[in-house]
Amino acid sequence: MDTIVCGIDGSASARRAASFAAHLSDSVGAELVLAHAVPFVLGRTGAELAAPAVDVGELIEAGESLIERTRRDCALPPATRQNVTVGSARAHLLRLSRLEDTRLIVVGMSSRRGVVGGHWGIGPVVAKAACPIVIVMPHHTIRLLITIVCGVDDTDTSARASDAAQNLGDDLGAHIIYAHAVPSEPESQATNASVFQSKPPTVDPRNQSDLRLLTGAPEQALSRLAEEEKAALVVVGSRSRGTLASAVFGSVSAHLPDVAPCPTMIVPRRARRRTTQSGYPPAATNASDRIAG
Repeated sequence: MDTIVCGIDGSASARRAASFAAHLSDSVGAELVLAHAVPFVLGRTGAELAAPAVDVGELIEAGESLIERTRRDCALPPATRQNVTVGSARAHLLRLSRLEDTRLIVVGMSSRRGVVGGHWGIGPVVAKAACPIVIVMPHHTIRLLITIVCGVDDTDTSARASDAAQNLGDDLGAHIIYAHAVPSEPESQATNASVFQSKPPTVDPRNQSDLRLLTGAPEQALSRLAEEEKAALVVVGSRSRGTLASAVFGSVSAHLPDVAPCPTMIVPRRARRRTTQSGYPPAATNASDRIAG
């Protein structure tokens, strides 16, 4: 059975993320797992104390108590599974991402600083995770999971992002809107639009999907589209390498959670690829003939 993992640290952002993760797991029929990493106490030198110097059992118990408080505060089912360890939160998330049954990981952030640092420090995790990472921030509106916006280009990372969006859309019965953004400068716009036409992104061609060509900074353009369409989730890839990469991804995945109106799912370059629930081959065709201005 697939699992959706939510990182818990006792913060209000983590509780909000847990509520969204519960809604998502219930909608796709996955098991919810609340995960917490209890850090070692640091000495004056900054080095972690050796294991014999701390009572690991007490640390684990404290972590389980924190998760139980979160479960009660968010009115989650009593059977919600816990996963507690002692050590690095980043390493813990990476280990969980590599489990075959982990479909995605949800993490709450209070500001962009949390994306690059903080307890979970999700930036380094995204670079190495084997599954998509969903970031939930305080300003994000939690909507019914009806519409998903997915940023695309001509790269393999984009194909992974569109696969992940379509897989999730299949399970949710959601409408997928694929979108490619080109710069607003006339010369750059013409160049990228030309490349886009000659080497369009690969997307699932079924009727519930459509493709939009947007203008402007990618994170702003995708955010505007998500707001206009009342999307429940924006999906992008991370660390692309390709002809259109600078136009769509690059640093977009780092900045998008800050400006998006809803939770953002970032699909790492190393994320596992899945077949869709209906068995349709992932990213099987392009849709350049269905671009909407």
